[in-house]
Amino acid sequence: MRERMLVLILFFGMAAIGWPFQSGGADEMGGDAISDKFNLVTCGDDTIGVKFLCNPDWDIHAEQNAIQMIVSNEPIITATILKGKTKLVSLEQLTKEVFMRQDRYEEGFQIERVIIAGRDALLVKGFSNIDPDTRYSDYYVIKNKFLYSFLFSLRPKSRWGRFKFLIKKVSDSISFLKYSDLHQPFFSQHY
Repeated sequence: MRERMLVLILFFGMAAIGWPFQSGGADEMGGDAISDKFNLVTCGDDTIGVKFLCNPDWDIHAEQNAIQMIVSNEPIITATILKGKTKLVSLEQLTKEVFMRQDRYEEGFQIERVIIAGRDALLVKGFSNIDPDTRYSDYYVIKNKFLYSFLFSLRPKSRWGRFKFLIKKVSDSISFLKYSDLHQPFFSQHY
C-alpha cells in the first residue's frame, strides 16, 4: 500500500470537534476571524495536487483520486475533492444537460462562471435530487485536461447561512500545488 502524505481536510465548521454555533457564528465573522475561530491552516495533498485552508482535526477518508471529509455530524457537513479520470478539453463540455444526467442536483440548480485556483471554473449551486434538505456548492475546474471537483454539502439547508463566509474563505484558498510546494512542512503527516 502506497503511503500518501497529507494534512488535508477541507472545510468548514468546528462543530465536529465541539465549537458552538448557537451564537457568534460564522455569519458574523470575516477574513482572519474565520481562520482564527476555526483553527484553519494550510493543508494539501500531493497525490491530487491541491492545497487550501482546513482544520487538521476533521475526519478524512482518502483514496487515490478522491478525498472525503466529514467536517461535522450536526449539522452534517461534508467536503469532497475528486480528480477525474476522464480528460476534458473545456468547461463548455459541462453543460446543464450533463449535470442533469448526473442526477445529483434537484431541478432549478444554478451554474455560474467563477475563478478557483486561478483558473476558470464552474460553480453549481443547488439542492440534492435525493434529499432536498441538503444544499450543494460544487466547483468544477480543469487542469491539464483533468476535471477536478470540489464538492461541499450541508444538511439541513437552513444552516447554510451560518457557514457561507467560512465556505468562501476555504474555496478562495484552493490552489494547485507547484513543485516547490512538495517540500513544505504541511506534508509532514501520514495516514
